[in-house]
Amino acid sequence: MTAIEPTPDMMTYQTMMAEIKSRLAIAREDIADTSTDKGYMRMIVRVESCVLQARLICELIALACLAIHERHDRYSEGLKLYHAGDILKKLSTINEEFFPRAIRISDEGGRKAIDFDETTEFTRDKLIEFYGKLGGMLHRGQLKKLTGDIPREYDVARLSRWFITVTLFLENHCIKVEGDSDAVIVQMHGGAKRGVMVRRGALSHN
Repeated sequence: MTAIEPTPDMMTYQTMMAEIKSRLAIAREDIADTSTDKGYMRMIVRVESCVLQARLICELIALACLAIHERHDRYSEGLKLYHAGDILKKLSTINEEFFPRAIRISDEGGRKAIDFDETTEFTRDKLIEFYGKLGGMLHRGQLKKLTGDIPREYDVARLSRWFITVTLFLENHCIKVEGDSDAVIVQMHGGAKRGVMVRRGALSHN
């Protein structure tokens, strides 16, 4: 793996991944603790806080994908966007391979081999779809739907699985930047900035 001094866009990506890592860790603990909450409203408030964290994590992933393309000519087209779906759709017109991909890092004859991990179940389209559903969970909707004593229901198990899925997906991943032959390799445990390591390197099999 070729080691090159991190560029400013890589350092920004590293900072955002460190924040995502922290938010995921806290959210996983909080969603697990909802089973011990006493009282309906206490549980609802805690779950909705986790829903908000999930939505913020989606937005941070999208913004990180944009940040790593800072040197691209069309980078400025995404600067005014804040909706995760809009950012990702804009990036798809710049670079079809802009979204992170999970990787496996192994030792082959004393050297590091990096290959795509095809077992991952997390994709750009799934992020956009779930991001939209999260918005629906947070908003109360029309007044006529609020009348009566109708309890709010959340799929806590699904939300918990989502946090775990994203954590595992990002654990070791790479992201391709348009025009670069190498990829940006990211390891969420092993660097100076809150345990996140970012470097540029070649994949064993592109």
